[in-house]
Amino acid sequence: MTRQSRQNAAPGAAKWNILLALASLLIVGAAGEFTIRAFFPVEHLQEIIQYDPTLGWALRPGAVESHVYDIHINSLGMRDEEFPADKAVGTRRILHVGDSIAFGLGVDAQWRYSDYLDRALGDDVEVINAAVPGWGTDQEVLHFEQVADRLRPDIVVLNFTMMNDVINNGLAHCFLQTSRKPRFAVRDDELVLTDAVPAVPPVVTPLYKRALKKSELLVFVKRRLHHLRRPKAEHKPAFPPGFGRDAVVEPLNHWSVFEIDAKPEVVEAWQTTEALIARLDKACRGVGAELIVFPFPVVEADDEWRRWLIESTGTDERRYDFHAPFARLESFCAARGIEYVYPIDEFRAESKRHKLIFENDGHPNRLGHALAAKVLLDYLGARHDLAYSVPAGDREYLYPAH
Repeated sequence: MTRQSRQNAAPGAAKWNILLALASLLIVGAAGEFTIRAFFPVEHLQEIIQYDPTLGWALRPGAVESHVYDIHINSLGMRDEEFPADKAVGTRRILHVGDSIAFGLGVDAQWRYSDYLDRALGDDVEVINAAVPGWGTDQEVLHFEQVADRLRPDIVVLNFTMMNDVINNGLAHCFLQTSRKPRFAVRDDELVLTDAVPAVPPVVTPLYKRALKKSELLVFVKRRLHHLRRPKAEHKPAFPPGFGRDAVVEPLNHWSVFEIDAKPEVVEAWQTTEALIARLDKACRGVGAELIVFPFPVVEADDEWRRWLIESTGTDERRYDFHAPFARLESFCAARGIEYVYPIDEFRAESKRHKLIFENDGHPNRLGHALAAKVLLDYLGARHDLAYSVPAGDREYLYPAH
């Protein structure tokens, strides 16, 4: 081949080499995406979440996410079966409001404590789950006020997560993310909205960006890199976000609400939280419903897991009181005549025999949800005269062998 012919051939060969490299990358990427989806699926909650001009974000009606566990959002924007919004005559209705714990992050819907209740309480009782991941009490109150007149619940169960709900209520964005949300504050003994959700102009996202956001391979890689930066302990998973040495939202993290010497931000957030619960109680009474505040034990209940978290993050346990925040909440509810159910004794005893949470993120597993359901069933039977019968298929979870 002459020099001239080699020079003429070079651009064509380079073009083919580039095309071959791109094709190889596409094949490797597609194989990686298939492998992750088939064997290492990841949660992709962006698929079920949408912007809401009042609440910041909400569940997208009709959305489906089925890679790790099944999530189906009904036409009313709830992770629940389809049901008529108007309550049938002779039916008692229990509405659960809360965040990712009540939503059931990590488990199929049928294994949430609300669904255990639904199966045990019979056909004349409807149990509805209106929880949304990341919501604070402020968003839960606003949403309840939107749906209360239509749904007309008889009982409202407020799932309260102590380690992040108080902090969430003091922020204008989600504690562990940057998503904007409404914020209230107490001014002259009145609860006022200080930060509304900013208007989001319509944005047309390019097709390639929408495709990248749906990539489980990229999500998997991002999360693995994030986990590698966290401290590790032998035979333990990387600890969940929010407990690290570095504050998540300066100067706050998941330990902040338990600090004996509370930061000013937490003191103010507590005032807002109590005012929000009072507002929710008033809204419940306005539709003839009774409010039950139900703090779900997490870090407070599993002594072994908590000690590992404290050691892994270099935290001084002497700075914290894991009882005081719940005592404060209980006293507040008692003063207002609000029902309060905190199953710490049951969870602490059972956590010595069975794991009740996913250690990588602190959410309850199937047994954790089952124990919460058992506590609530006993309470509802004794206090609200609701008879129940546990189906055979649920007994092994509600009453696990020791």
